[in-house]
Formats: sequence, structure tokens, C-alpha cells
Amino acid sequence: MIHWDPEGEEKLAAALLYRYSNLSYDQVLGRVKNMEPALRRSIIDESSAGIGPHDAPVREFEVVDYTFEFLLDYGAYREFKRHRMMSYMPQPLTVSNGYRIPQVVAEAGLSVEFEKAIRLAEKAYWNVKEVPPFGRSVFSDPCS
Repeated sequence: MIHWDPEGEEKLAAALLYRYSNLSYDQVLGRVKNMEPALRRSIIDESSAGIGPHDAPVREFEVVDYTFEFLLDYGAYREFKRHRMMSYMPQPLTVSNGYRIPQVVAEAGLSVEFEKAIRLAEKAYWNVKEVPPFGRSVFSDPCS
């Protein structure tokens, strides 16, 4: 995590209560800031009670911002962004971050052959990297 909102809990509790009040958001936020932290947390906990692992949280959770930076392989990135309520700022795929040898390849005794193929793919990447979209597609799993 590279950034978080120190007032996130207060903002979220205020947004959750705002829906059921006739007050302005600023008025609700002022009241929430005067609450005991345990009460604020119970409001947030109650809002997500009964939500299953595949259920989306209520939209009020969007008032809080967190910024994360991840280095993922492309498959993990695609899985990570599925069904998530967030914004993405991906960088272009590159071979600069290295690679990983899949366990199944290592167990089959094919690590040397895999590394040879990686070196060929790296060479191809550097040869076509400036020719979109080819540079992005040479390496399907560029991260370690």
C-alpha cells in the first residue's frame, strides 16, 4: 500500500448513515467524527454483515481511497481485476521484471529448455518492442 486515507473510516461510516438521514453529508460526517471509534466500526461491520465472498459491497465503500502497487504476472493481474470495484493504471507488459519457471516445468526437468525459450522470447521482445501491439504480446507471463 502506497497511500491510504486516514479519514477513511469516518468517511465510510458517514456515507453509510447519510443514505438513511435527512441531513447533509457534512452534517453526518461531523456527527460521525464525534462518535467513539468502536461505534463507527460497528456501523461499517453491520453494513457488510451477510455479504458473501462473491457479493459486491455497498457503493458507499467507494468514498474511501487506497492506492496499491503490485507486480503481477499477466494471469494473476487478469484474475485480480475481475469483479473488483477499483480503478487500474497498468503499465505496459515488459520483460524487464524477470520471469518465473512454473513448478510443473521444473518438476518435469525442463527448466533449462524453458530458460532457453525465455531468452528467445526476450530477444524477440527487444526486437519488436516499439512495434505495437507486438511487443506486448511476445511475453505472456513477464513478471517474476
